[in-house]
Amino acid sequence: MKNIKEFIKFQIEFDKKTGLVSNRPGNLDDLVANTIGITGELGEFANLVKKKLRAEKYKRKRKDEKDVNLDKKLKEELIDIFIYFLKLCAVLKIDIEKEYLKKIKKVKKRFK
Repeated sequence: MKNIKEFIKFQIEFDKKTGLVSNRPGNLDDLVANTIGITGELGEFANLVKKKLRAEKYKRKRKDEKDVNLDKKLKEELIDIFIYFLKLCAVLKIDIEKEYLKKIKKVKKRFK
């Protein structure tokens, strides 16, 4: 896959084949389900960041974190967030590449 549109298309097809939460364009139930999904994954990511901060700050790990590879888990949670992001782009019919470039152009103006 070469661009984000291909990732979105792949995710749509994958979800159809596996029966996972759909990405039907404009479907409110899919919007809600995927919003809840991305929020949950972001919460899991934030919790791991908290654990990483504590481990670094106190130069120790809690008992239950001894064998936890936090960086690996952070990557996994970030990919989960990305998957839900793709699903939301499909539901909202967003041309993410186009919208990203438009947004960056707007942001650049603020910093001139």
